[in-house]
Amino acid sequence: YSFEMASVCTDCAPGKASGTYTNNAASVVCAACPGGKSGNADLQRCDLCPDGKYSNPASASCADCDHTAGYVSLAGTDGATICEFCGAGFRANKDAHQCEECDVDTYSVGGSDSCLICPAGTNGVKGSMSCSPCP
Repeated sequence: YSFEMASVCTDCAPGKASGTYTNNAASVVCAACPGGKSGNADLQRCDLCPDGKYSNPASASCADCDHTAGYVSLAGTDGATICEFCGAGFRANKDAHQCEECDVDTYSVGGSDSCLICPAGTNGVKGSMSCSPCP
């Protein structure tokens, strides 16, 4: 950004960007990047957080979602402002950045990137949060 009649531009603080140029004039303010985006100091713009990452408003960078604790995020068109928790019967798929149901004869209590195999003598339906004794 630059102040009127300034001969040089000044970098915005981390997590902020100067926006666009209008009428061949530089922006005179730095605005906070919205959630789901982070400030790109080199280009003075807000960049979308990629899949698997999120940010709060005015963040200088995007943070990773902890898939090992069952969290995922999809950037979508506006970026992610939170990580989604994969609850019981689901696991966090790091590569697809989404919650996936546990397969038949596996289960999850939630908060994990894997489903556990049902113990011998038990079984479970797709998306189980526990295993039941076999009849």
